[in-house]
Amino acid sequence: MGNQTVLVVDDNRPVRALMLAILLENGFDALEAKSGSEALQIAANERVDLVLTDVVMPGMSGPELISHLKERGLVKRWLLVSGYPGEALTNAHGLSERLPLLGKPFTAEQLLRTIHEIFDS
Repeated sequence: MGNQTVLVVDDNRPVRALMLAILLENGFDALEAKSGSEALQIAANERVDLVLTDVVMPGMSGPELISHLKERGLVKRWLLVSGYPGEALTNAHGLSERLPLLGKPFTAEQLLRTIHEIFDS
């Protein structure tokens, strides 16, 4: 892979730090944001190849963030992560089954495999 920049968005600092460490150790450039609004500012000023965002966050949910980024043409790839079951998310947050979603907890291998699949598709 190489030279791909991933923006990690999660309000939980330890979870965000873990995802950043996995990405950096595996050759990705990584940016971080603790909220959807912070992520919008970063994406407006930096090249972002993929947004890796939690679904449930205060203020702006991951799907809302992705929607805003898509409307502004700032992102083409994304991966949602959540500790909630997919069916509960679909019902509560109006998620489409087609959105890439990785359930927490996940291993570093699962995260990297999913990201590689997104870049390869």
